[in-house]
Parts: sequence; C-alpha cells; structure tokens
Amino acid sequence: MIEIPTFADARGTLSVLEWAGNLPFIPGRFYFIRGAPKNARRAGHAHWEESEAVWAISGVFTLLTDDGCVRNEWHLDRPDRLLLIPPAVWHELYDFEPGAICAVLASHRHSLKDYCSDHSQFLRIVGNHPPSNPLP
Repeated sequence: MIEIPTFADARGTLSVLEWAGNLPFIPGRFYFIRGAPKNARRAGHAHWEESEAVWAISGVFTLLTDDGCVRNEWHLDRPDRLLLIPPAVWHELYDFEPGAICAVLASHRHSLKDYCSDHSQFLRIVGNHPPSNPLP
C-alpha cells in the first residue's frame, strides 16, 4: 500500500502524487473505470512486465491479488492510498459500489504480449503453488 500525501484545511483536501517521490516507476499509462455494476468482474489477468498502482478515487471496490502462493482481498475505499501490483501477480476487481471510480497508473504502455488471461496457465508458469488463502 502506498500512502498519497494529503493536506486538508477549510478549503478542502489536496492529495499530491509525484511519480519519482511516491511510485517505484514512471507511469506509461493512466486509465480509470467508472459505472461498473455491483456484479461486474474486471481485470482477471496478470502482467509479466507491467506494474500497476490501483486506487479508489471515489467509492469502494474489492481487488483480489494472487501471486501463485498467496491470495489476498483488498477493500479499496480511500483516495489517499494506492495498492501496488508488481509483475506476475494475478488480479481481479469486483464488488463495485455505486459511484465507485477505480484509477490505475501503469508502468508500461498497453501491450497484449504482456497479458496472461488464463489463471491455470498463470499458475503453471509461476510454479502452481497452492494458494495459502483460498478466496472466491
């Protein structure tokens, strides 16, 4: 989890994210997801080279991570925290609350060659370790 420096006063709250100061990479891409229904599942893949920093700019959603050994669920609900997903980590987004906005800073430009969208193949490649924390 990466904390975004945040400053609040009577005028509101300002959060500042500096590439070199807060992230372990210079973003090559930014995208966001909005209007996802509660039952939607997004992502469902791993990247071989790309890292991503994911955060809830607004609202709440759940992010599952799986590195082949450990599975975790993260409830992202704060715009001043990013979750860093390194390469070779399977991830899925779900349980979007109404009004949730998921923003992502990615270390690389989009490349289909960098995606693994088959979870069984992913597990074979990373070593097929049984998850220590089985989740949905």
